Amino acid sequence: MAEATCTNLHAPRDAHIGREGFWPYGLVTNGRRFTDATRLTFPIQMVLVIAASAASATASVWAMNMNQRAAMLAMASDVRDIKTTMDGLTRYQGSQIDALRRDYDDLRREHALQKVRLEETRNTLAEVKGFLAGNGTKR
Repeated sequence: MAEATCTNLHAPRDAHIGREGFWPYGLVTNGRRFTDATRLTFPIQMVLVIAASAASATASVWAMNMNQRAAMLAMASDVRDIKTTMDGLTRYQGSQIDALRRDYDDLRREHALQKVRLEETRNTLAEVKGFLAGNGTKR
């Protein structure tokens, strides 16, 4: 009967199952599987590569966030400038509209006054015609 070892992962189907019956093919040695994480070792180079990768990823995310933050602050400044400009334009247009309304009201009053003066001139002209007709100067 063949025993499972690290090099022989697939034992025959009739192989004896180890004392922990839930591990297939008897891959249990001294109460532990041969792939137990406590037996893993990492070379220092691999640890340094993993740490450097994590640090560079963190630094790139931080730099990207700083660039985005700077861009957002610049955009907020631009929005404030636009708002200030729009407020100034709104006030200016409001003053222009008020000036046009005053001018319109003045023109309307002047037109009404001209209508009254025209009516008075017609009445005066009619009186003069009447005087002239009464004196016989006008035929």
